[in-house]
Amino acid sequence: MAFAAGQKVRASELNDLDSDLPACTVALTGTLSIANNADSDVIWSTFEENWTNGAGEAMFSATNPTRITIRESGLYLVGFQINYLWVNATGKRCASLTKNNTGTPTNASVMCYDSYTPTATALATSLKATALERFVNGDILRLSTYQNSGGALNLQGDTIEGRSRMFAIKQKS
Repeated sequence: MAFAAGQKVRASELNDLDSDLPACTVALTGTLSIANNADSDVIWSTFEENWTNGAGEAMFSATNPTRITIRESGLYLVGFQINYLWVNATGKRCASLTKNNTGTPTNASVMCYDSYTPTATALATSLKATALERFVNGDILRLSTYQNSGGALNLQGDTIEGRSRMFAIKQKS
């Protein structure tokens, strides 16, 4: 849909502009406990955007809360941000965005990665990364995280650093 300069546009016309763009953003509300010394898939509690294909299949489903399922092949911008509540300066915090992976991330499945060793002055540890990746219909996107602080740590849904979320937005076929 195109508009001419100076043309009056109804709100309903603007709402339809991106209705065919496959995109999904999932988010964490509240906290999620992450065990010490174990890879854990982030369990998302809600979505902010959740595209559904013509067959009625959504990219995010509460019955599979650890993943985004690609419903249309193409090139996607994908990424994440998670926020560990600061408890101590021991160990490392890591996150790996993976394609078609379960359990411990493998080199072949990781699309983007971030890690951080906290200091005594940190308020929270934010991990974030993005990637441009080609997907086919049915591919699965998961975010795995690992920490070795000596005990369980919480991921925070909403912090001053932002909301913990993962996203996939189709860029082109």
